[in-house]
Amino acid sequence: MRKRYVGHNLRALRKKHKKTVKEVSKETGLAISTIEDIEDEISFSNYIDTIVKLSNYFEVRVHDFVYKKF
Repeated sequence: MRKRYVGHNLRALRKKHKKTVKEVSKETGLAISTIEDIEDEISFSNYIDTIVKLSNYFEVRVHDFVYKKF
């Protein structure tokens, strides 16, 4: 199984775009706790809609968001 970088990438992209967790939450409709859990790798959201929503928000390909380390 390939290594996934969702948590790392979410944090990296959020900081690159100078967004707070609260801003990403408000702008994507995802709960703050969901974003924090993904970033802290406490929970990897297997829901494709969450991954797609975050990928679209940061304008990156879903595959890259999951498998390419930013």
